[in-house]
Order: sequence, then structure tokens, then C-alpha cells
Amino acid sequence: MKKVLWAVCLAVLAAPSWAEPYAPSQYVPVQYVPVQYVPAQYAPAPAASAPAAAEYETAPAVRKRNLFSLGAGLVIPAGLSLNKGDIVPGTDGDVKAGGPGGGIELQYLNFLNERFALGVEFGGTVLTEETENYYGYEIKTKSQTLHGMISGRLYVNPNNKNLVYVPFGVGFVQGELDGDIYTGGVKRFVLNDFSDTAPAGYIGLGVELERTEESLISLEARYHMAWFRKSGISATYSYVSIMLKAGGLF
Repeated sequence: MKKVLWAVCLAVLAAPSWAEPYAPSQYVPVQYVPVQYVPAQYAPAPAASAPAAAEYETAPAVRKRNLFSLGAGLVIPAGLSLNKGDIVPGTDGDVKAGGPGGGIELQYLNFLNERFALGVEFGGTVLTEETENYYGYEIKTKSQTLHGMISGRLYVNPNNKNLVYVPFGVGFVQGELDGDIYTGGVKRFVLNDFSDTAPAGYIGLGVELERTEESLISLEARYHMAWFRKSGISATYSYVSIMLKAGGLF
């Protein structure tokens, strides 16, 4: 019996140093935090996603309200209706006020809104000499005009990129007609002093070819008319103009 006790004591003394008595780990309860219920209608909105790249583009600049432009182009006579009874007895009708020529124009416009612009313009035309036969007479004519008008534009599609508009104007024109009338190669009448100031107007169609914040380029076609009456001679003068116009916005 003594040998058994000594054996047990030696075994305990010889046990490895890491053998430690069992100590259960201390239990720490997890604190319960209740989830707060928030009704959906009061819940904060989810964070918005990053906007598309297009939303970062700079908005188009507000159009500048004033335009000063210069135009030049082709002028084609449409007709000259004359009461020519005092010139060529027994005749009335249409002759030409000259051959194709050119014109120039200066214009100022104020854009009152996106559809309508109003202003003033000054310009002139020169028609080359034209010869035609009329009632057995040979008539050679040429003419020139100067005009001043209240003018404007009415835009058809103000929200489109390529803008289409109706140009218009009313005012006065100073016209001068030079004409020679021949029969049998002999000059019978010289109409070189027919000069008069008359009411006039035009209407047409135009398109803006290019517009930036500072400039504008457009193309216009117009139909012009003027009504002359002097020394018993009445005349309705008409022509078509096609002009390229360039201007600055400010």
C-alpha cells in the first residue's frame, strides 16, 4: 500500500508544467439592443446614385438679345408693271427693270422673345442693263434702289438646332430707272429721270446655318415689292433677292 501511494505522489510531481487545473471561461452575456422600427413613409430616402455624365454638361447659354448683321447676294428682277401710255401709246404691261444684279444690306435686330425679333435695316440694289422687245419697240433698262425699313424675323421652330424663320420688312425705297426705247435702231425715248421714293415691303424665308454664343450665319430668300407713281407714270416694281448674312450677337 505504501508503494502505491509513493507511486502516485511521484507521478503528480513528474506531471508537465503546462498541465493546469481546468477553469471554465467566464460567461459574458451579449447585451440585447432592440431594432427600432421606422415606418416606411418616414424612412430616409436611399442615397441617390451618381447622375449620368450627360447631366453634368453645361446648360446652353441664354441667347444674346441683339444682332448686327451684314448681308450680300444676288438680285433677280421679277417684273416692272408700268402704265406706259404716256411713253408708248396704247401699251400697258410688264417690262424688266434691268438684268440680274447684286444687293447689300445692314440690319440690326432685337430678339424680343424666342420667336420674334424686330429692328431696322438699310440696303441697296443695282440691276444690270437688260434689253427686251415690247410691242415692236426695243427697250433697254437698268435700275438701282436704296431702302430703309422696319424689319423683323418670325421663327417657325425656335426650339430646334437649325432655326427656320420668316423675314419681313415694311418701309420706303428710293428707286431710279434708266431706260432707252428704240424703233428701227433709232432711239425714240429716254427714260433717265424716273426717280421716286415709294412705299415698299418684302417677305421671305430664311434658315440659320450656324449660331454660336457670339455670331450667327444665315441664308435668306426674299420677295420685294415697291409702288411708284410720278408724272402720270405708275409702276409696281418687284424683285427676288438671295443673300448670305453674317453677324455678331451682343
